[in-house]
This record gives sequence, structure tokens and C-alpha cells, in this order.
Amino acid sequence: MRTRRSVTGQPRFAFCGIGQCQECRVTVDGCANQLACRTICADGMTIDTGGDW
Repeated sequence: MRTRRSVTGQPRFAFCGIGQCQECRVTVDGCANQLACRTICADGMTIDTGGDW
């Protein structure tokens, strides 16, 4: 499962699940480069993975 694209356009996904690998970066409510695996979800939250899938 892809969660985002790297800066070079390669598909990336969560690797470690604890915030160490930095591979799950997404934009949360307009704030870029948030770690999806370390972000608590809330109703109405907007998540942008930067992907078109």
C-alpha cells in the first residue's frame, strides 16, 4: 500500500510504524511533512498523501 511519493516521484509507504524511517510523511490540515504513523486522527481532519491513487 502506497502512502505518498518521494521527492523523486517514487511510491513510498510506512516502513517502521514508529516515526524513525520518515517514509509516511503526509500533509495534515495543510501542514506538510507530518508523520502519518505518529499523528492521532480526528473527525474532519484533511490528509493529503500527494498521490493520485
